[in-house]
Amino acid sequence: MRSVKRIAAGLIVAAAGAVLATCAQPVPHVEPPQPLVSLDALADLIPSEGSATATIAAPRGLRLLVDAPRGEDVALARSILQANHRIAPIQALSFALETDRIARRASVPRDLFACLVLQESAYSRHALSSAGAIGLGQLTSGTAAWLGVPHPFDPHENLEGSASYLAMLLQRYRNRGARLQLAAAAYNAGPGSVDAYHGIPPYPETEAYVHLILYRWGRLLFDAGGARLSQGTQ
Repeated sequence: MRSVKRIAAGLIVAAAGAVLATCAQPVPHVEPPQPLVSLDALADLIPSEGSATATIAAPRGLRLLVDAPRGEDVALARSILQANHRIAPIQALSFALETDRIARRASVPRDLFACLVLQESAYSRHALSSAGAIGLGQLTSGTAAWLGVPHPFDPHENLEGSASYLAMLLQRYRNRGARLQLAAAAYNAGPGSVDAYHGIPPYPETEAYVHLILYRWGRLLFDAGGARLSQGTQ
């Protein structure tokens, strides 16, 4: 446990300097107190098999308990809620469980995949960038078609396609050092740019993107209490 928390702290410290220098974030708005409910208690409401696209009736006025048990899915749900205040707690938990299932099927590190989606769209299913990138994983229409994703605004299809693309990038850099960072950089700037520079391209946006992924990953590991040691930081 201590060694894993040291890993998480190291990721946070390594990324924090660049994050603060290039991507300072405003202090989030604090909502007035609401009736409390433990997010863990909501886990039983999510089907063991199903899609994040399913309509789930979310009870009104739900908030996370600050001292709720810190399982890895709950930790991710917390991160989703912190990044996107428009998502209800039960929907955040549904997205967390769906992310875990899809990451396992694609054989990609769950936390890396989750941090990519957090950074790309903050789990906003209707996200649309000025460049035309669509949905949770911000797939362009061309990339979505290439990956066989007919409806990129559909959260499940988008997550499936994004995980498949990440798996391809990880496979591409499987024999390179820091392959996780290279895959993240390629997800942002394209594998052609990573190959041309033989590493992370010297683009401010891409450098900040990779630092933020590491920072989010460190915070996620720390919040989960170091429950996911197996993915490492290679």
